[in-house]
Amino acid sequence: MNETEFKLILSNEQNDTLRDVYLFAFHTGMRLGEIVNAKWNQVSLSERIIRLANTEDFTTKGGKKRVAPINEILFNMLQSRIPKIISLQKDDLIFTKNGFKFNGDYISRKFKKNTYSKRD
Repeated sequence: MNETEFKLILSNEQNDTLRDVYLFAFHTGMRLGEIVNAKWNQVSLSERIIRLANTEDFTTKGGKKRVAPINEILFNMLQSRIPKIISLQKDDLIFTKNGFKFNGDYISRKFKKNTYSKRD
């Protein structure tokens, strides 16, 4: 997918949080399971990195820790999400739907719908 196609998908998505999820995926290359399980304590805006590690609730595909860089677009998006968060405790997920963890299948279906929706 090129950047033009991606921008079209973003423009088709009405939900701000899902747009942010798509941006996060596009700019980090993280897997969907990693994204829905990503927590604020893994994000270091000062270092501009996201530290992916195994937890009691989630194991990365390769089972190893790794680091994803935060570029300028991602940095600005994450900063804009901080005021929407009540507290930045260790268990706070970056992306939630009405305070609950997103289902990966739901995100996948919404993304595919926006990918194949009519482009005017």
